[in-house]
Amino acid sequence: MKAFLLLLICPIICFGEIDNPIEDFIATVHSAASSDKIMVLVTNLRGAERQEVWLSSPTLTNGKAGNIWRLYQSADSGFTVYDQPIVFRAEAFTIRKSTKHGSELLTYHPGGAGSGSIIAFSWNGEILEERKVEEVSVEKPSKTYREIVQSDWPGRVRTVPKSEARKIRIPFSGKEE
Repeated sequence: MKAFLLLLICPIICFGEIDNPIEDFIATVHSAASSDKIMVLVTNLRGAERQEVWLSSPTLTNGKAGNIWRLYQSADSGFTVYDQPIVFRAEAFTIRKSTKHGSELLTYHPGGAGSGSIIAFSWNGEILEERKVEEVSVEKPSKTYREIVQSDWPGRVRTVPKSEARKIRIPFSGKEE
């Protein structure tokens, strides 16, 4: 709970651009997590080399909904923190192109009794929109559900010790290391 509150409060306090998302995450959020590991995912939902860095920890979770992620958006000379935490399961998501919404991150949120929802995250300008795509049943999975379960994207989430995470080079930070 303490880590979740930090995820909500820190974006309000932290102004300006951040040189290194991993160092910022360790300093502001990860210290409250009861894990020595950090989960790192780099995506490019906005295109034009405007990458996003998603950071979480195996212990930063919201029950069955999944990990609580802190999202860093690349900017002209560093990164900015997205103003709210995002929740999705590291083992149940994919990224795809949508004709209406551009690139989007799709995830499965379990609802209980073998059912759940497919949730999509996509950019609308500077706002990351979250919308329910469909209700699904694990017994009669939809095409989208199978796409998420069979995706290779979860393999791109790197879970590393905090000491190793500091060595990860984050692309498009605007700063030379």
